[in-house]
Parts: sequence; C-alpha cells; structure tokens
Amino acid sequence: MRIGRHFLTSMLLAAAHTVAAQSAGAQNVEVSGAWDNAGKAPRPTAIDVAVPRSAGSMNLFKLQTSPDDFAHHALYQSADGMVVGSFYIYRPAIADASYAMLMTTTAINQVFTGAVAEPEQLVTVAGVRAFHRRTFPRATRKDGSRITTIVGTMRVGEWIVKLRATGPEARSGEVNDAFGAMMSGLRLGNGLEPAASVIDSISQCPQSARLPDPVAATGAEPGPLKLLFAKAETAVPVTSPRKLCMMATEWASGMVSVVLSEEGLGRPTVMLMNDSGDGVMVVPALPGVHGWVLITAIGDKAYMLGPYDRAPGAAQMLSLPTMPDDGWAGVPIASAANTAQGEVEF
Repeated sequence: MRIGRHFLTSMLLAAAHTVAAQSAGAQNVEVSGAWDNAGKAPRPTAIDVAVPRSAGSMNLFKLQTSPDDFAHHALYQSADGMVVGSFYIYRPAIADASYAMLMTTTAINQVFTGAVAEPEQLVTVAGVRAFHRRTFPRATRKDGSRITTIVGTMRVGEWIVKLRATGPEARSGEVNDAFGAMMSGLRLGNGLEPAASVIDSISQCPQSARLPDPVAATGAEPGPLKLLFAKAETAVPVTSPRKLCMMATEWASGMVSVVLSEEGLGRPTVMLMNDSGDGVMVVPALPGVHGWVLITAIGDKAYMLGPYDRAPGAAQMLSLPTMPDDGWAGVPIASAANTAQGEVEF
C-alpha cells in the first residue's frame, strides 16, 4: 500500500526559484480553479477565507486550485519578481498548525543549505494564540544566492492556512513587511475562528531512545474485527500527546517523512508525511482487537493495518510510503471516513 500525497512545500519552495523569471507587473490575476475573484478580496469557494490583492511590495498575480480541490493557492510577486509570496489554504487529513510548521521547517532545512532559523513565534489572532510564525533570515540556494524566508501556519476549522514570503537576504526588511501585510490582509468569514494547536512542544528525541524489535503479525482471527466494524457509529478518537519528540526523518524522491514519539515513550506515536497533513498513527489497542494497529489517514479516508504483536520501529514506519502490499505491514483490514479533527469512524 503506497501512501503519501502531493507535497505542498515543494511547490512553495520551487516558487522562490521560478517566479522571478516570470513577467512581473501584470495587473490581471490569472484564475484557474475554485476561487471567487469578484470583489475586493478573493476567497476559495470551499471556505470563506479571504486573501489580499496586494501585500507590501507584492501584488497578487495567480489564483489556482489543485485538481482534487485539496488545496487552494494564491501567488504574489513584487514588480521585479524578486520578492514572492503565497497563501496555501488546504484541508489536511490531520489538521494542526504545529505539525504543518514542523513539516515545512523540515523541508526548508532539506532544500536549502545553511538555513538559519529564528525561534518559532506564537501570535494571537482573534484572541487565540493560534498563528505559528518562523523566520529564516538566511538560507542558501543551490546557485549560492542567499534568501530570507518567513513562514506562518494556522488552523481554521478543518483547514490549514499557510503563508510564506521569500526574497533576497539583502531585502529582508521588504520580505518582513510583505509577510506582515499578508497577515493583516487575511480575513476569516463569519463563524470561522482560528484554533490553537493541541501540541505543546516538539523536540529532538534523546539518543537513549531505543527502537522496538520488528513487528510480527498476531494471526488473530477476523471475528473480533468484524464486530468492531459492524457499526458505522463506532468511533476511534485519535488524540495527540501534548509533548512530542522527533525519532527519525527521511527525505526521498521529493517526499519527507518524520516519525514522532511521545516524550519519554521510546516508540513511534505518529508519522507525518509531507506537509499535506497525511499521517500514520500507532494505536496500542482498540475494542475487539488483540494487538497493535496502524491507522493511516490520507485526506478524508483512513485505513487500518495490522494487528501486530508490538509497535513498529521508526525505520519500519519510514518504509511505509513505498511499501508493496506483500511487505511487513500487509494490506488494509478496514477503511473508513476520516475527519481533520482526528476522529476516525470505522
């Protein structure tokens, strides 16, 4: 079962390389996808989150939607095309601003060399400490040029709103002003409120954390599983610990995966894949299931794998995105609807 989806951050970072080569200064906005471009502030038709037509030295030049309507993009650039910015408004499988910031930061550290990051800031929006901001005052491209980039993430209902502004390091003040204007120009419609992250902190796991032995199938009879899945209203709450640490990170074929553990636990708790909000949660026990299971959340779908006689190790978790059906994880034993609030109903 191959898992993992479109990598938003790769588009975000690629824009910093390619937009400057485009013709700048055009006043017309190119629209492709589900956007309402009428009026003062454009907004996706799927959610009432409005974006500004200009931000600092940048002007809006393109509105687009992914083919599956998963993500909406608003792209900006300065008159000379050297300072660029974007809004990414998307509905992930696991919606949390801390996770979105972690995966974006991980991608920046992989794509650029010598990226210098300032401490993450938590900004109050509409009375809620919900907006995560991080500034990279210096990062080096492959061509040796240095840039400044600023990223922000915020959860709004089941959606994540991501902002970013990028430009030459020598114009860092202009980048900062543009990002500030993007923040102040963002408007949430009636009934929409920012949601605080459920994560208190994400640190690096200590070296003393040992990975468990490989998993093995329990050979459990399917009877109890049939009982578990017999009623659609059977809900499995998937909650995240308040304090997490990173066990392992892998970047392969343009995809990044990060395995996280609850602090002090010493085994994987969740693996995040790309910054699209997809993930795999390690669940020690469910009603009627004898053994460990994995719940893979991809968009609005969830799949259950297992059961196993112990939790998988970090290396095994990292092998999941490209694992064939005859690999150690096996084929899904159930599929279900998934919500971004972390409730999976089998």
